[in-house]
Amino acid sequence: MLYSKLLDKTEQILRYTILCLITTTFLVPLIMAPSFIFPFIVPKILAFRTIVILMSVTYVMLLWKYPKKYAPGKNIVTISVFLFLFSFAISTFTGVDWYRSLWDNHERMLGLFTFVHYVIYFFVLSSVIQSKEEWIQLFRFFLGAGMLVVIIGVWQKSINPELLLNRGAFRVSSTLGNAIYLSGYGLFLATIGALLAYWENVNMWRIYAAIGAFLGIVGIFLGGTRGTLLGFLAGLGIGLAWFIFYAKANKRMKKFVLLGTSCLLMFFVSLFFFRSSDVVRHMPLIGRLAETSLSSGTAETRIMAWQIAFEAWKDKPFFGWGPNNFYYAFNEFYNPTFLEHGYQETWFDNAHNIVMNTLTTQGAFGLAVYIILFGGAIYALIKMKDDDILGGLVSVIIVSFLIAHFIHNVFVFENPTSYLYFFTILGFIASSYKTFLKKTKTVKVKNVVSQHLGVGKMSILLFVALLFVFSTEINPARANKTIALAIKSVSTDPELSIAQYRKATSIPSPHIDDIRNDMSRIYLQAIPFLIDQHQNEIANTYFAEAKKSMEENLLLHPRDIRVHMQLAQVLLQGARLKQDISYIQQAKQILRIALVYSPKRQQLVFQYTQILDILTEYDEALSLLRQVVDDDPHIVESWARLIYMYGRAGEKDLAVQVYQEALTAGIDFSGDFSNTVNSVISASTSSTSNIHSVE
Repeated sequence: MLYSKLLDKTEQILRYTILCLITTTFLVPLIMAPSFIFPFIVPKILAFRTIVILMSVTYVMLLWKYPKKYAPGKNIVTISVFLFLFSFAISTFTGVDWYRSLWDNHERMLGLFTFVHYVIYFFVLSSVIQSKEEWIQLFRFFLGAGMLVVIIGVWQKSINPELLLNRGAFRVSSTLGNAIYLSGYGLFLATIGALLAYWENVNMWRIYAAIGAFLGIVGIFLGGTRGTLLGFLAGLGIGLAWFIFYAKANKRMKKFVLLGTSCLLMFFVSLFFFRSSDVVRHMPLIGRLAETSLSSGTAETRIMAWQIAFEAWKDKPFFGWGPNNFYYAFNEFYNPTFLEHGYQETWFDNAHNIVMNTLTTQGAFGLAVYIILFGGAIYALIKMKDDDILGGLVSVIIVSFLIAHFIHNVFVFENPTSYLYFFTILGFIASSYKTFLKKTKTVKVKNVVSQHLGVGKMSILLFVALLFVFSTEINPARANKTIALAIKSVSTDPELSIAQYRKATSIPSPHIDDIRNDMSRIYLQAIPFLIDQHQNEIANTYFAEAKKSMEENLLLHPRDIRVHMQLAQVLLQGARLKQDISYIQQAKQILRIALVYSPKRQQLVFQYTQILDILTEYDEALSLLRQVVDDDPHIVESWARLIYMYGRAGEKDLAVQVYQEALTAGIDFSGDFSNTVNSVISASTSSTSNIHSVE
């Protein structure tokens, strides 16, 4: 390449190293390691952050030697990215749980610390990649890696449904671990394929790009995400409209595109009118979209979550609750109606809508900056639409993708892979816009050498980078794999489990809270069995470890009601194990505090009233259960527990009265709670044990 020949040897080596590292990041979506807890997320994030750290130190060397040439450009795109990082940071340290905002958890790992790596990645891309030819090569490789991801998804769908923990799911996820992620990735691959097909001059590469674009569309359908399909159609529509009305193309081509667009529009209009037919309902993804109802299923609960997001935003309007803290907002403003859809729909750690989620977690400032992030990128692309840097339709293709990605995000949330391709696209836009501004303003960039970059300086930088990798990536990886081994050996080798758990907690890791939560939950499940088997020594050890771990987590996350609930369960097992009622009193106090943070959550009230029942404190229990029934009179379990509690309190007449009230309200007790209700209504009041459970 002529461009490379013009560079001196040191510059070539540094740039080549950065290019290799950038290329390596494109393989991150393929990473999946079963030996990790959350095998689709944790290894990806650790690998990506490691690559970015190495990329950063190499970039610092390049910037040190050539500051004028490789300094980040100051334009609307780079400023927008920096502002969003600034918003993320402010909300992190003004939110309700800075630790969760900084680190997030093993399931997501998208806290401020990781987000900084994506921003660094963006600035390196936008500063170092300075030619169209280099971007073409990078996009070819990214497309190839993405094609492998989709091919694995095809394999899961058609040949081996159990591959990579897919467990026979109808909507496959390939190496990404979530079907939503695969659909979003497919959207990006279709865009890059279309972009390369337009750019390439060699037929072989055009065919390669076309295949990549096609597989991208296949990925959208394999993932089966309705929001992605809507985004794809909206982006496609806007792109076609732009081409027809604004692009510089011959009239014959425009007429051909207009005809194709009209046929496509008629096709989807027909699908809408015949959405109830078997043909449409059985179409992949389109059938799911046609059957969507705003008044049932996940659509209804997500709309309810958006309403909670808005209410929570009004409580902290400027900087929000803090990134990754939607969970706390959801708990505080929890709507009891969620339980009508099952317990699985009562826990939301994300609004499943990037607009509402950002509004809640980063406030009005964060949402404004997020919109500016897209608006700034689209503005830059529109400014470049007639320039030969990108060439004709490139701006149209990328604008269409940004709009499609935004619409996709309105129904889901960001993930490690989506951030990777999103910041790659932003890096491409910023790099191109930087070149465009230099050209239009006729700015001559001088290759000024700031100071000599000796072996000593390079060695120090590399040593610091490796030390950082060890402390922030290798140690968390060691801790994660160690706790996975501890969990596997709980039932087979308790001594090994305890030893591995203590080893895991001794390894410095910012995710120590997740490690404690996971292990305590497993120990909690094992303790009743051990008690029944008279293995009290092991049970006592498990209890001590679980209790200590959950108490430490409660200090770290005092608003986390899951920690409260799990600690209360541990204490109840301790009461049974040690025959000590003081543990029950402690559990009561723990849950009473939790109710402050989520007063309307039925599951929390149910657990708390079970403890009140054990302590024979029936007045408070009856009052709380009556309130739960009044909050949502459609929940069978609420009525059953209220009737049961009247029976426990010796108020048989009131139990029968509530039973009749429930029947009048249309409650059917023929399901899971029939025995519980019948035992109270048909039998005389008796108290056989203070320690019991509702069936």
